Amino acid sequence: MIQVVKVEAENPAEYDFIRCPICHRRLCDKPKETKATVLPWDGCKENNEHVLVKCSKCGSLYIIAIKNQ
Repeated sequence: MIQVVKVEAENPAEYDFIRCPICHRRLCDKPKETKATVLPWDGCKENNEHVLVKCSKCGSLYIIAIKNQ
């Protein structure tokens, strides 16, 4: 299940961000300890819990998924 929760205030010391690999615009924020990699669509097909993100600058589409290791 994907949960969406409104955040009133962000602590910048706890988060950094993911950039679009094409145009380098900021796509979204993530916890600093969490690693993020860009995967082809085939890398996420098994994971039904994902979010599709579209870059507001270049229009590229990316999937953000949580993978438990």
